[in-house]
Amino acid sequence: ALEQPIDFKAIPAALHLDAPAPAAFQERLLLEHGGMLEKAEGISNVDPDWSFPVPLYEFWVFALHKVPNPARTVCLMGRSNVRYQFLGGIRHYPTLRLIAPVADGTPFPSYLYRNRCFLPRAYVAGSAVYSPSPDETLARLSDPDFDATNTVLLSSKVGTESHSVHAGPAGQIDSFRRRPNSVTLRVELTRPGYVVLLDRFDPNWHATVDGHEVNILRADHLFRAVHVGAGRHTVQFYYCQRWLLVGLLISLCALGLCAVLFFLNLKVPAVGHVPGEAAELEPGPRSHGSGPAEAATVFPVVRQ
Repeated sequence: ALEQPIDFKAIPAALHLDAPAPAAFQERLLLEHGGMLEKAEGISNVDPDWSFPVPLYEFWVFALHKVPNPARTVCLMGRSNVRYQFLGGIRHYPTLRLIAPVADGTPFPSYLYRNRCFLPRAYVAGSAVYSPSPDETLARLSDPDFDATNTVLLSSKVGTESHSVHAGPAGQIDSFRRRPNSVTLRVELTRPGYVVLLDRFDPNWHATVDGHEVNILRADHLFRAVHVGAGRHTVQFYYCQRWLLVGLLISLCALGLCAVLFFLNLKVPAVGHVPGEAAELEPGPRSHGSGPAEAATVFPVVRQ
């Protein structure tokens, strides 16, 4: 971060800029408007856009336009694995804890806050509640009094029928290993519960528990969860497009057909005329002019 605000009057190249230009540049320096931070795993500063997947679009519309107060917006961010936030100015929200001001090269420093509603990337929930409505689900998650660490909200009734009624943590994540197309967790549960992974839900993600395929549940509207029994387990999420195998089989069949046609040397018959008798040529009439001798011309005559 820059310790002092930039003095544009001391920069020769900036002396002739119009007044709005330095202001716009300083606006881009504000950390709360940033798009990238070094050594930060993820940073988000976006407006809702229809190019988003529908659940993600619904999330941002709710967070920015439907939450009754900013403190609950902050809590919703925390329940989505946001640990820290940069904000311009002092915020006295019960869901935030001020850490320090941060100089960013403008006269208006940003402030670094810790989100009190923060949920880790992966955790174990002891119970599940059926919540099919996106707005109702997000409203519950944005409530600081909702026990999100022990209760997961599922969009399907499948998986909520055997939920536990015990209070308190149901287990813990012992290890977390992530690769580009897979996430592997080692977990230990004291009773049946749900392993929740705060990565975006997608039907092309699959899951196994101790090597056995299990269904992935849509959790908290955006994320993924699997039901796991008591004991130590290895949970793996891996990405594989559902139609990839079908496309591969079709391509192999087409390749095999081309190979068969090539080796059989099949040809499509050409369309043409049937040759008749050989055409005979006979000399055409000579010219009988009275002038100088002219070269005789022979015209082909075709006899039928």
